[in-house]
Amino acid sequence: MSTPTPKPSISSLFHRLTTVLSVALLAGAGVLGYQVLRNGVAADVYHDRLVELNDQHNELIDQYNQAVTRTAVTELLVEDGQVCVVVRTADDREPEVHPVAADPQHPIYVDYVVKDSRLLIRRVFDSKSVPDEAGVIDSALLDLDWNDPTIKHGQAIYRQLSDGRWIVTVSGDGSLALAKVEDDTEVELLPAPAVNDFDPIEATQEQIKQITPGDVFERYFGAN
Repeated sequence: MSTPTPKPSISSLFHRLTTVLSVALLAGAGVLGYQVLRNGVAADVYHDRLVELNDQHNELIDQYNQAVTRTAVTELLVEDGQVCVVVRTADDREPEVHPVAADPQHPIYVDYVVKDSRLLIRRVFDSKSVPDEAGVIDSALLDLDWNDPTIKHGQAIYRQLSDGRWIVTVSGDGSLALAKVEDDTEVELLPAPAVNDFDPIEATQEQIKQITPGDVFERYFGAN
């Protein structure tokens, strides 16, 4: 005759139940604690990315402001027998008008130089004048160092000019010419610096997915 298996006591069942619940609670607390710590690492990743984006944004602003201040378009304006050089910039300032001693009754020579990727009027004079006595807008463009890598080349163009606004055009073979345009014609200035094409948020989320327990341990318990 077999001996009946003793039934577990109420206290034993209660002890087992509390043990299971304690283990479950500890496991849950551990998972929750790890998630909290991991979120701290993720916050650091976002913070570092935002700092990087802010630095890139400030750099872009600086590049844009530099492009605006250093970029100019020089044109010719002929009115009532007076030739003027007009300097237009991209920052909505009033154009600078510089009268020059050139008679539009005669063919007008325009001496250009390509410097810092800009096409600038160097001298303006008529066919009856001596080039060295030509009207000058920027004296720094007179004595050029042709060994300077920022200076590409100089070029002179000339033609008879009637009253109106004249701009420089570039033909298909790269040669320059003067073309008459309407007073309200828009002239394209140097475009703003290109913005990098990237997805900062998606890239950051991918980086967060790769956070490991080792990263969490290093962040909170690693050497300072």
